[in-house]
Amino acid sequence: MKAGMMNTSCCRWMLVALALLGLSACLEGGRASTPMRLNEPYAEPPLPVRQILLAEQEQGNSREIRLFVPAVDGNYPLLQFQHGFTSDVDSYTELLARLAGYGFVIAAPQMYVGDPSSAPSVAEETAAAVAVLGWLQAHINTVLAQILGPDLNVGARIADSGLFGHSRGGQVAWRMLFDHPQTRARAIAGVDPVDGDAPPFPPGGTGAMVTEEPGAFGFAFPSLVIGMGLGAMGAPGFECAPSNRNYQHFYDASLAPRYEVVASDYGHSDMLNGNVPNALCYGALDGSQQALRVFIAWQLASYFGAVLDQLDSLVWLRELDMAPIAASGRFED
Repeated sequence: MKAGMMNTSCCRWMLVALALLGLSACLEGGRASTPMRLNEPYAEPPLPVRQILLAEQEQGNSREIRLFVPAVDGNYPLLQFQHGFTSDVDSYTELLARLAGYGFVIAAPQMYVGDPSSAPSVAEETAAAVAVLGWLQAHINTVLAQILGPDLNVGARIADSGLFGHSRGGQVAWRMLFDHPQTRARAIAGVDPVDGDAPPFPPGGTGAMVTEEPGAFGFAFPSLVIGMGLGAMGAPGFECAPSNRNYQHFYDASLAPRYEVVASDYGHSDMLNGNVPNALCYGALDGSQQALRVFIAWQLASYFGAVLDQLDSLVWLRELDMAPIAASGRFED
């Protein structure tokens, strides 16, 4: 009798334990609480987004970090964005807020400020970016809980971390994985990434190329490269994304599955806030930069949604007929 009671009790405790483990896994994975999205191509994001600015060393973070957080309860993939050479993270807020609205927690560290003469080397910036990611993966959920309080229960899924960047920041994102293979991320994308040193003076640029060997990026997950058709155009004597080290080289250096989409009529800096052409990197003259940001945000969301959330959204990287701008692409599944 006692043995029977003990077995019954053990079974009950095992069921409770399994239920708790299942709940814990659900909360950690967050898939049950994350809203479904990406059902309507290029539609407005379904989630409101809150922006949070963490000052340097505010929470032990080594860089100032701007966070873009869905303002709806849920556990979302964590994305880290690397800005372009001498760029200000605040120039990307329209694009990053739109992407976060599809269901991602985005962290955009300000790696350095302004003056090209004081910019770190690519290797130094890459090492610093890896350190930022390590801090995020260790502390982001504690920080979010402290800042958001009990009224908004938002978490970042550390196991579902992805990297992306613009211009030299795109190169940095790839180098985080290539030069530091211990980096814990499982998705990579670039917006008009540029290889080698920066700035590109003289035209063509200098510096070691991480994309020099075709197929060098043998990552165990797909890659996405977004290119600008007018990316090389710039002020006289200046090439913003030279053809000898532009987005095409990142696609060529990636193994399948790999995806490349190109915004045909836009320049290297057209994805930044506003609709006025950049004075240094030439681009669209018709004030349609917002349409480009809509396109880029959707492509990034489709890619990260498929890789990190198992959504059936890679189709939007292959089929560009519904894009709000002229676009072309190539892919290898």
